Amino acid sequence: MTSKSDLDVLLIKPTHPARITQVANIDALCRKVTATLGVCVSPNGNNVSSWVARTHWEVVDSEASLKAKNLLALQRILDNRGVYILSSQRDDIYEALLSIVKAAADADWRVKPEAKKLTREHILQRFDETVRVVTTQMDTPVGGIRLEEKMHRAGMSPEVINAARVQRMRHMRDVLNPKYFDSSDRDLVEREVLAQLTHLLSELESGKIADSGVEFHNRCLTSLQEMRQDPCFTKPVSLGTLQGWMYTITDRCQHRFVR
Repeated sequence: MTSKSDLDVLLIKPTHPARITQVANIDALCRKVTATLGVCVSPNGNNVSSWVARTHWEVVDSEASLKAKNLLALQRILDNRGVYILSSQRDDIYEALLSIVKAAADADWRVKPEAKKLTREHILQRFDETVRVVTTQMDTPVGGIRLEEKMHRAGMSPEVINAARVQRMRHMRDVLNPKYFDSSDRDLVEREVLAQLTHLLSELESGKIADSGVEFHNRCLTSLQEMRQDPCFTKPVSLGTLQGWMYTITDRCQHRFVR
C-alpha cells in the first residue's frame, strides 16, 4: 500500500528539473505499486516505471476552483488563437471538452481500448470544430430569431425590431474583433449589462413597475444610457455597445420586455 507521503513526489511536474533529484523516491514508489499490481507491461512495452515517470498529481481546493482555473487557461488559449467570443460561449466549449474526457473515462478498455486514448490531434480537431460552430452561430442572422420574436410579442414596430436586429449583428461582429475588447473588458461589460437588465426585469415581474412592452424597452434603453457613466468601466463604452449586449442577452433568453 502507498501513503500520501509516497505520492508527494508526483506533485512535481515530470518536466520540472526538481523531479530529477527524486529518483530514489520515484523508484520506491514504483516498487510499492508493482507490489500491489504485480508486474504490468502494456502492448507498447510500457510498465509501471514509465507510467509513474509521466504522472503528475495535481491537488486543487475544490471543483469550483479547478473549473475557474481551467476556464482562465481556456480563455488564454482562445485569445492566443485569435478567437474572441462571449464568456457563455467559452463555457460551452469547456463543457464540450469535458464531455470528450468523460467519454474516454467511461469507455470500457476491454471492449473498445482505442476509445480510452485521447490524442492531441483528436482533441485539436474537436476543439476547432466546437469553436467553428460557436462562432458561426454568433455571426448569423438565424441567431437573432428569438430576439425578434420577443420584441414582436412586446408590441414594438417593425422599424424598432429591425434596428435592434442590425445593432445585434454589428455588435457580434465587433465582439469577434480583437481590436474591440480584450476578454476582461468583454466579461465586465456583459456582466454589468446583464445585472442591470436582471434588476429591471425583476421589478417588472414583481409589479413594482407596470410598463407595457414598449415602455419597458424604453426604460431599458434609458438605463443603458445612464450606465455609460458607471465608474466600474475603466474605458469608455459606447451606447451602441451596451445596446448590442442587451439584444444579444435577450436573444440568449436571459431577458425579455413583457411580464
